[in-house]
Amino acid sequence: MTYFLKTETEAEMKSTLASALDGFVGSDDALVFYSHQWSVDWDIPIIKTPAVLDDEGNITSQPIMESGFFANVQIHDPDIDATSLEALDQQPTTPQRRFA
Repeated sequence: MTYFLKTETEAEMKSTLASALDGFVGSDDALVFYSHQWSVDWDIPIIKTPAVLDDEGNITSQPIMESGFFANVQIHDPDIDATSLEALDQQPTTPQRRFA
């Protein structure tokens, strides 16, 4: 199962994933982005409005980024209870990044 998550802040995302994924925050407080049970794609920039380019490829209008903090989570172990992630799942029709 893959979740496309959005929170208001990075701290909120860290706390949410630390509660849902055993070992996401390591013993030295460093984030762990994968295990044999799950994978995390962290800090995804989401474009709300694309940049506008002129005929020569120069940017005439900067892109507008979506506010908030984004991460994708893929659960590999069916025994993990990820129901706490469902409320944050954006379920985009065209995700900007996916797991291979």
